[in-house]
Amino acid sequence: QIKECLDQCTNDEEDVNNQGVLLVERFVDLVDALLVYVEGPHEEMSLHCIDDLLKLCEFLADDSTASPLLKKRRSAASADHEAGTDESEVTSNEELELWWPILLGLSRSVGDARKKVRWKGMESLMKIISSHFFSKDSLDETKKSTQIQTLQLVYRGILSPILEFGGTDAQTTKPPELPTDFERFLTAPKPGEPQKAGAANPSPSWLDTTFDPFMDGCIQICLRSVDVLGDDTLVEEIFAMLNSCLTSDYGSMTVKGLRRLEQFISSDLRSSSITDDTWATVSHMLRRCLVVRGLPRLPSSISLNGSGHAADSTKTREDSQPDEEANTALIEQEAIREFLSEDAIFFDRRYIGSNTISVIGKFLESDRFSKTLGLRWRLFLVSGLAKGIRDWENAATILASHTGKNKIPRGQNPPDYLETAFYGRKWMNRFLLQIASLKEIEGNPAEGSRQAAAQTIVKEQTQALVSMFLEKESILTGDGKKLALDVKLLERLTNLVKDMLAGYAKLPDEHLSRMSWLNPVMSSCIHTNNEDIRFGIQKLVKRLH
Repeated sequence: QIKECLDQCTNDEEDVNNQGVLLVERFVDLVDALLVYVEGPHEEMSLHCIDDLLKLCEFLADDSTASPLLKKRRSAASADHEAGTDESEVTSNEELELWWPILLGLSRSVGDARKKVRWKGMESLMKIISSHFFSKDSLDETKKSTQIQTLQLVYRGILSPILEFGGTDAQTTKPPELPTDFERFLTAPKPGEPQKAGAANPSPSWLDTTFDPFMDGCIQICLRSVDVLGDDTLVEEIFAMLNSCLTSDYGSMTVKGLRRLEQFISSDLRSSSITDDTWATVSHMLRRCLVVRGLPRLPSSISLNGSGHAADSTKTREDSQPDEEANTALIEQEAIREFLSEDAIFFDRRYIGSNTISVIGKFLESDRFSKTLGLRWRLFLVSGLAKGIRDWENAATILASHTGKNKIPRGQNPPDYLETAFYGRKWMNRFLLQIASLKEIEGNPAEGSRQAAAQTIVKEQTQALVSMFLEKESILTGDGKKLALDVKLLERLTNLVKDMLAGYAKLPDEHLSRMSWLNPVMSSCIHTNNEDIRFGIQKLVKRLH
């Protein structure tokens, strides 16, 4: 019947008695009726109605089938034009008013529980935007601007809200993937346990089945706008969509967004489209992902081992009022309780840190970005990683001191915060060596101050690794109880120190000469029990002199 009405609109456009007039007079009502069937329980009927919506889109896009209703509106637009109103603007708004119910309805279908329906809705939505929202004729700057504004409305009102469906079943999605070089030395699956949960049974969740093709479609429309309209405004809309993923409550959604962000920058965008402003946006997005959400601030006296300066803490408390001490203790306990509860519910957030580190590593070590990714944003990301490592170590300390209170759901095995911290330290060594090997730029005050800041970061992080190594070694060489965890941590810290020394040893003398702080820092562990580290330090110190 819809086909018959459409045919009559084409053949007997001026005949007000044919059925086509009913279609155009009740166009929005017809769209709403079809969308009711799309959301109905019968899958075949839903798919058929989506096809009918595509036919209505062809009708709207065909200038030869201008309906009496549209003619009436255009007559009103002409009258307004005589009064000083822009006719093209009125016509554009009027047409978008008729397109919007179809776009909005199809966007809802992308969140349908049935995979076939949401895939059909998504493919139809992308087809409509690609086919009917790009003019085939050459456009002047004014019309290009209007078309870009229309596409911006579509992104903000139609495409971006679709990502909310990623949170509807995020808790049933399969666990996020970890970087291939991530070492699970504390949470490795036991013998007999599956290595990858859900590998045999693919997850039917929205994130696992629809997120990637949906983002692919959005990015393709964006890239087409750059090619056809010569405008990269929609790149900002893609960043806004990815940022909404990165700020999601669910770790699975965040990891998906991180991986798609890396692909968007590394593969989809042209090098000419990547500017310093691009890196400013990306760097802030990534740095926020290095933060452990809800982490209470521990007193400075608490270290990774739970030890600290008890005397200083006691003296401070003696100087405080009893009521203030009690209130502070209660606030800390409540903050820790909330953190433990939130960590157990949103356990998949533990996958965010390692994936963020991996993405940062790919950007910082890529030759493609060596010229566009400046020292300012490299230091911004590395300093963010340094803070993230401290956060992960503090989170591990809290969990270790509240064993049994953090109840991860049965069958789930997220990485330990300490594993993420050591993964971060492994990459930190690579970043420090990269920064230390930078050539000094003279005659540029801004770059000179940044290079001074770079040397400060290298010194602080080198000192932090050496201090942790010595602290852990002293625990294991003392008379106290030696825990298996401490043995594992010392083994990995030893390897990290060795790697760091080997990297510094490869630096030319001109670079080492700018690292005068290296002598006192390395000399602090000259009496270590590890012979390889002692020998490496001696060779390095000789070169410094």
